[in-house]
Amino acid sequence: MGTTTLTEWDIDAARPVPGGVNLTVDFDPKSLQLSYSPTGTAGASATSGSVTESKAPTQQTGQSATLTVELTFDTTATGTSVQARTDLLVALTEPSRTPNSRTDVARARRIVLLSWGTFLFTGTVQSLSQVMDFFSDTGVPLRATVHLTLVQVSPPNPDAAGPAIGLSLSFGAGVGTGSAGVTVQAAAGAGTTPLTLSQAGDSVQAIAARAGAGGSWKAIAAANGIDNPRLLPPGTVLDPTARLS
Repeated sequence: MGTTTLTEWDIDAARPVPGGVNLTVDFDPKSLQLSYSPTGTAGASATSGSVTESKAPTQQTGQSATLTVELTFDTTATGTSVQARTDLLVALTEPSRTPNSRTDVARARRIVLLSWGTFLFTGTVQSLSQVMDFFSDTGVPLRATVHLTLVQVSPPNPDAAGPAIGLSLSFGAGVGTGSAGVTVQAAAGAGTTPLTLSQAGDSVQAIAARAGAGGSWKAIAAANGIDNPRLLPPGTVLDPTARLS
């Protein structure tokens, strides 16, 4: 069983969407492909004869990132259709429904948090395809390879009202390095202690040990408002260094 999870994410509240998709893949990916592109407006240009000259420099306003990953699902052991699992990912390509004052529902793109060890990536599905390549004698699909591309979604402005959590990706030294050699830091804001995202089967004690946080894990649970420190729902955000004053 793999440890990579894909969780439908409420980026404004920095928590999983209640009743949303929460899927652990059967096998961890062999690699993660990250692509970065500058965003902004290209400068104006003027043509003189056969030569095009730029009248103003390109203005860069930010950066966009995409994550491409290949995931394998296998239900050979149970004999059930593998589509029962891959359909959970397909659901992330459908619009969500949220209350709206003008209409009964408002449609919005769903946001997913991909977590693999210390690697975190929050984004919307740009594309998804699956190849089913193994079937039972009766034609039930038992294995599928999913090619998934996510476009990064930025968290809310930390200066704005309401809770926010930033997920920053960087290469090199940092909080921790995942299997893909990418360092990821989850932080509530500049100068604050990095937060931690729980995985399936995690406990506060295990997270505190991984983070090297000293002191009582019960105190950490109390400071983070966790009722059951022995079993955390996947996607729980907490500060392993927090203590009640």
